[in-house]
Amino acid sequence: MIRKFVLGSYGVNLYVIYDEINKNAAIVDPAVYDSKVTKFIDSLKLKVDCIILTHGHGDHLLGIDKYKEKYKCEIIAHKSEKDLLSNADLNFSKRMSGEPITIVPDKWLKEDDVISIGRINLKVIHTPGHTKGGICLLSDDFLISGDTLFFNSIGRHDLFGGDYKILMQSIIKKLMILEDDLTVYPGHGSETTIGYEKSNNPFIKEEMK
Repeated sequence: MIRKFVLGSYGVNLYVIYDEINKNAAIVDPAVYDSKVTKFIDSLKLKVDCIILTHGHGDHLLGIDKYKEKYKCEIIAHKSEKDLLSNADLNFSKRMSGEPITIVPDKWLKEDDVISIGRINLKVIHTPGHTKGGICLLSDDFLISGDTLFFNSIGRHDLFGGDYKILMQSIIKKLMILEDDLTVYPGHGSETTIGYEKSNNPFIKEEMK
């Protein structure tokens, strides 16, 4: 199961992924600390195993310390995100919140790693281009795309670690090969599907000509 919360002035989508039977859960992209999230988790008596970062920009990190303190869970991110997570100027956390945020994850991820949340398995797809260590998370039923792919759009590529050509390679070669009816949950904005983006996303249509 997946539950979305739209949080903060940057409109970040925080996701709670959870196994409703075993009660294991993960928080993806802890945008800000919000009682709506904690009340939802606590009302279902979920056990938060981990906080997963799709990438290291400050708008996706602002609540991380409080969620980790409350749930005593590990933080996991792709190994190529080390530079961004360790530098508050590069990840823009100080500019966004007034407080610098630097993070040393408890576990580093790599391509094709599988994160198990109870009976739910999330496959790590490394999709650099927005940042060096950007990832998407693939389950049987959905894809969490972080800031790699949006409804009718793509992630920025003009910040530290960004590269348009690499981003488009990530999207075309790793995401557009997935099933057309797969639901995509992005880091900002509305849900979409792989098939819709193939047919309608102007960036993808241009690359796939």
